[in-house]
Amino acid sequence: MNPYVSFEVSGIEGVTVEKGRTDFLVDNDNVIEKVEIIQENNTFKGFRFDLKKGTSIDASLVSKLTAKAQRFAVNIYGKCNPFVSEFSLKPNQIYDPQNDDNESIMATIPMGVIINMRLGIVRPIRHFKEMFEQYSPHSDADDYYSLLFNAMKTNNIVARYLFQYEILLSLVAPNHCQKEVTEYIKTKYNPNAEVNKIGFSQTRKEIKKKYDEDNITYYRNLLGHNDGSSEVNDKKTNEMSKDLANVLFYAMNNV
Repeated sequence: MNPYVSFEVSGIEGVTVEKGRTDFLVDNDNVIEKVEIIQENNTFKGFRFDLKKGTSIDASLVSKLTAKAQRFAVNIYGKCNPFVSEFSLKPNQIYDPQNDDNESIMATIPMGVIINMRLGIVRPIRHFKEMFEQYSPHSDADDYYSLLFNAMKTNNIVARYLFQYEILLSLVAPNHCQKEVTEYIKTKYNPNAEVNKIGFSQTRKEIKKKYDEDNITYYRNLLGHNDGSSEVNDKKTNEMSKDLANVLFYAMNNV
């Protein structure tokens, strides 16, 4: 048996692989040969990275594999448009035939990775392969994957939304201006979005000349001003967070 590292995932509801194969071969990776999706009773439980023969596993390698697992989770988040609430991802098993002390490696790995997802769609295994291998062409891709992963870990939905919006500003607004976000959504995102297009609403800003702003920015300002509007509630914020994640993922992958 090849060496492997498996990752335990909890907090995902409704994401399953179609009946049939639950693994895929990985192209163009120096270490990972195959990824297997682990599920029980149609419930997503995690995944396992089967490594190439002769690979020696140490804490440094597990750390690198965990970063790939986190990127995989971000791509699932971006592609599947999930409801995000409370999710944990952590390496939970190591097998290395060259090392009799795998438990000592586990003891050196930080275990506090928290995300949260509830997905309600069944996908063929090839979609998981695409999500695993997708990598943003952005010059600062690693930084943005890290930022998005940390946003996913944020349990307070209002804080998460504001965090996501700041990431979007840094991606599409050179002058860090909300009107640039509106222009990006109007001219770049919406024309290319097959579904989940973003609507527009008249700004609530107290100015003489009113203008339309995208609903993501409109809702961000409702949250930021904290005026007790009836438009603001956790359910709505979760829905808007999903829309915002769609735009973020598009911006990261269409530079």
